[in-house]
Amino acid sequence: MIDDLLFHPRVAKSKRTQRMGEFQLVIPKQLIPNILETYHQTPLAGHMGIQQTVDNISEQFYFQNLPSTVSSYVRSCHDCQERKMTKAHTKSEIISFRTPTELFQTWQVDLFGPIPITQKGNAYVFTAVDKFSKLLCCVPLPNSDSVTVSHALIQLICTFACVIAL
Repeated sequence: MIDDLLFHPRVAKSKRTQRMGEFQLVIPKQLIPNILETYHQTPLAGHMGIQQTVDNISEQFYFQNLPSTVSSYVRSCHDCQERKMTKAHTKSEIISFRTPTELFQTWQVDLFGPIPITQKGNAYVFTAVDKFSKLLCCVPLPNSDSVTVSHALIQLICTFACVIAL
């Protein structure tokens, strides 16, 4: 005890902590959340990882189970979880499509919207692109229900002949 403060003898685990002195201030249980927040979440702390936060706290302070407490705190940090990069790389199956050899054989279709309603009351655009010629066709639609979209698709087929693939 020094000046009514309890200190813990430092155990040198790395070169960094060895340089800082011989004792660490012992933190009461009720102040541990404040220390964790200060050394992890404040703008100057910068949401560092577990080991960096443990090293920063242990330079000056000691409390029982410091590494595991910091680990639990950092792993449960909402901001860190939102920004954490995932290490798993998901690969989707590669799907190959036949290259079209004729006009209007294969179309790519999409529905765009909602957009600001036009003077004619349309809020969506049905788009179709011929994969061979790259011809773009756009049909304005008042809504996106299946009946309206199917009418646009039938209009496309009637205008450009029978479609082999969509």
